Parts: sequence; C-alpha cells; structure tokens
Amino acid sequence: MPKKSCAPLTVKTKELPLRIEQAGKLLCSALIKQPVFEGEVRPSPLRRINHYYERFTRKLLRYINTKLRQAAEEQYRYSEENMFPFIPFELRSDFSVTYNHDNVLSLYTDVYEFRGGAHGSTLRFADIWLVSEGSPASPGEFFPEGTNYKKLLINEATELAAQKMAEGTAMYFEDYEALIRKNFSSANIYLTESGMALFYQQYAIAPYVEGIPVFIIPYNAETGPGLPPCEQSAPN
Repeated sequence: MPKKSCAPLTVKTKELPLRIEQAGKLLCSALIKQPVFEGEVRPSPLRRINHYYERFTRKLLRYINTKLRQAAEEQYRYSEENMFPFIPFELRSDFSVTYNHDNVLSLYTDVYEFRGGAHGSTLRFADIWLVSEGSPASPGEFFPEGTNYKKLLINEATELAAQKMAEGTAMYFEDYEALIRKNFSSANIYLTESGMALFYQQYAIAPYVEGIPVFIIPYNAETGPGLPPCEQSAPN
C-alpha cells in the first residue's frame, strides 16, 4: 500500500502574465496563477497532480490566444470603425486551497473574464485529490456506502438557502429550490475545514450580485460528509 501523507503539501504559485497588442494598442491582458505542489509523498502521484494544473494552464493559454484574442480584435475593429472607446479584454485565473492535510487536497480555481460591458463573469472549477494516489476523489467517497449523497446535499443546500433568504443575507431567484436541484453538479464540490462546500455558478440560482453561491454542509460522522482519519504506513 502507498504511504499516506498526513502532513500538508507545500503550495507555490507560478504566475504567467500575458499581453496581446495590435499596432501598439493593448487588446487583452491576462494573468494565470497556477498551483505547484511539493511534499513528502511519492514523486509519481505528485507529478500527476501538478501535471493536471499544467494542462489546465495550457488550455487557458490556448483559449486566450484563439477565441479571446479573436473576440478582442473584432471588438477593437468595431470600436475603431464606429469611433467608440475600446476597453481592453481581461482574463484572470487564481486558485484557493481549501483543505490540505490528512492525505486529502482540495482547492478551487476561479477564472474571471471581462469583455467590456458593465461587468465580467467568473467560472469556478473545483478539485478533490487523494494525495497518496495522485487521483481525484468523488464526493461520494466521503459518505457512508449506499448514501444518496446528491439528494442529501441538495436538501441541505435548499434548507441553507431558505435560511439565508429569511435572514436577508442572500437573494436567490424565485424558483431557487427547483434551480438548486436542476443545476446540481458533482463537479461543483470542494472540501473546507468545516464541511463540504457545494457551489453554483453565477446566474445558476441567483442574480449576478450574489456572485457564486456556496453552501457549506458540516461534517457528520454518521450521515456524512465525513473525513477518514489519515493512517501513516508503519515504518520499516
């Protein structure tokens, strides 16, 4: 059995800035912040985790240099032809590590994109890793076997949303209960110190002002979600 790492990984940030210009005019700027992990674990699992984020960065760079660049060039030409001011496009990618010990690593990456107009938009991507394996973990692995964890999380999120609405601390669309069910995704889950976080993308259940709604479902050893204890392999 591979040795599990109970200690947290070391996290470093690799920054990749990018500027796209045309005739000396800035069309688009970008800044990608990529996580790089180190730790006392086998090299191969760590390489798999780091390679995942390297690929994610390459995908973003391809997107910036193709679709986003093309859109910026078209908008720039339109602005020039109609004598409108051109506002440079922008893309920013940053990550937040939310859980990092007991052989579990969890984080999310927010990608913000601005194409002029009143405001930009943000997409969130979440990951849960079993460090000793260097493999992604399904949210279902943190619940007792046979648990309908999707139903449990949806019910918890609906109750939390209703509570926030009653307190006046959040505002959701009128049919938010149906939207919480309809837009649920197992990919939109990460772990925190206090519980499992279920989030919804912008506009999925609430207006823009609410940003990305997040519901934290506390850990529960009986019903889940729960975190298994990290047991180090016995030394030789």
